[in-house]
Amino acid sequence: PEAGANFTMVATAIQSNLVFSGDTLYIEPGHIETGSIQITKRLTIIGPGFNIVENNYNLMNADDATLQGIDIISDSVHLSGLKITGKIYCNNYSSNHTNYLSIDNCYITVSGRAMWLGGTGIQIKGCYIYGYINCGGEGREEYYTTTACTFENNIVYGQIRGTERMINWIVRNNTIVSSRDDENYVVSGLSQSTISNNIIINTSTGYRTQTNENQSIDTIFYKHYALEDKTSLNNDVHNNIISNNTNPNFFNSVFNASVEDVLIWNGANTLEEKYK
Repeated sequence: PEAGANFTMVATAIQSNLVFSGDTLYIEPGHIETGSIQITKRLTIIGPGFNIVENNYNLMNADDATLQGIDIISDSVHLSGLKITGKIYCNNYSSNHTNYLSIDNCYITVSGRAMWLGGTGIQIKGCYIYGYINCGGEGREEYYTTTACTFENNIVYGQIRGTERMINWIVRNNTIVSSRDDENYVVSGLSQSTISNNIIINTSTGYRTQTNENQSIDTIFYKHYALEDKTSLNNDVHNNIISNNTNPNFFNSVFNASVEDVLIWNGANTLEEKYK
């Protein structure tokens, strides 16, 4: 209170006639806002960052700024330096999508689906995401087509899933780890996209067997279901480290990778160090 902030709640600021489209809201360290907020204006919202103590940053106040969930209605919203503990919805039902969303340097942690994306020109960079990123499905596919998006330099413990409506994406320099005990891919639904310089690993140790046409037994390992491959999707896939089996459509890549062989993982001292 002694700082003389204009507002004590983000939701109140967004609703205020004193806050205009194009304005920037700065959230102080330690702010915790319960309940999902709805962003109805073209705003930039900036917090102090995340994991400040864990990463040995020397700041006077090392607390996160935490929002429980965000429903983004306006185009051209920018979120940075926030801890978000609830779902992010990016799909304006009145216009079928939300365009030009930018999320960078945020810690997003949700059990299950963390982000519902729909629109064009979305940029997600430098984030730690614990949960699933969803683009399509549940009978409302028309609201979840995402085009010309950039997803780079992120750590994801979860999955990126779509229904072939993730079109013309750039997916690069990410570490994406998940465990699925089935034949669904950790990363799926991308088409006409460039997927490069990523580490994508399914840590599942599960498998199933089947009898093939020669009456011998085939073993299908779930760890090979990391990055989806369909020739019809016309993706450019190169320079990745993946747990998939060898695939000639994935150029200049390392196959059958495990987290123990590629990342610090079990020997890490911090959460982020696991993924180095």
